[in-house]
Amino acid sequence: MSNIKRAGRLALAYDVLLQGIKACPLEILSSNLLEVLDPHYKTNLLYRLKDTEASSRLEKLLNLGGELSQLVKDNLELQMRPEVQVLVRFIKEQTVYDDERKVWLAKENKELLNPFNPPLIQKRRIEKRRARVALES
Repeated sequence: MSNIKRAGRLALAYDVLLQGIKACPLEILSSNLLEVLDPHYKTNLLYRLKDTEASSRLEKLLNLGGELSQLVKDNLELQMRPEVQVLVRFIKEQTVYDDERKVWLAKENKELLNPFNPPLIQKRRIEKRRARVALES
């Protein structure tokens, strides 16, 4: 994956996580999640980045997102918030859970779709299926 795609995926993961965290009450958040609210966190995460660190930082954000999705799993009110629904869907689409190490791992070469626009995502998936069927016919 190119550096631009990695950086874009990292920025998207940060934005989705931040919105999910802001939608939750501060009392339920762990210290790791509260750290994301720090104004300097984004600067350190996205802009002070070496090429070799992009994957590990992405996995850190995905694990924080997985942690947050587990925190809200039992709270129906929080689950219904659109920001949390976007986060949960993003985690499901972009990660695989490793039971041995108990971590969320980024799927490789995953196409970046706008997590804030579910109808557009469905439309693109249907178009791809139709194209595949047309090629197979």
